[in-house]
Amino acid sequence: MRVGIANGVRHPFLIAAVAAALAGGACELDKSQPQQLAGPSETGLSAEMTAYPDLVNADGVSTAVINMQLRDANGKAVAGRAVLFCTTPTVPAAPLGAPPPDITLAQCDSSTSAPSGFGNPATLNPQAGYTYVGPVQSGIVMATNDQGAARVVWVAGTDHNTTIVVGVRVYGLGDASRGFLQTVQIFQQ
Repeated sequence: MRVGIANGVRHPFLIAAVAAALAGGACELDKSQPQQLAGPSETGLSAEMTAYPDLVNADGVSTAVINMQLRDANGKAVAGRAVLFCTTPTVPAAPLGAPPPDITLAQCDSSTSAPSGFGNPATLNPQAGYTYVGPVQSGIVMATNDQGAARVVWVAGTDHNTTIVVGVRVYGLGDASRGFLQTVQIFQQ
């Protein structure tokens, strides 16, 4: 058998070599080697937080419910994870039209984060029906339920025109320097 090449040179062995290579399995498109995974590069967790209402009266009794939903990298609920809820130091609200105040997002304010007794003004408290793990110096620890939710209640203080920032950190991520996983703001008028 002869094969014609564009420059006119004939190579009788070329077809035989290609046929032998294909028959011998040199070109196996149907077999793939699994790739080694090296990720994920981040925590693989996401937290969605909401506060309702996000505007409360500074009367010492008004409350806002803060709900946190924890999901994994595939969007599925993460149950049984310990989560720290805490407030950052309160700051006066910005005047109308001014940018929001600078808030240190890695610092907890222990005076308002950890309840010294239920019903005290200006504190975070566990929501009934959710798993309360306990107080810590800088906040309270809740465990996520089967739907990946944890819930706390902010009891308003008496400082008018302040912004309360509630943040969450998930225990066991291995890097506390990242700050909060998520925050939500409540305006106390």
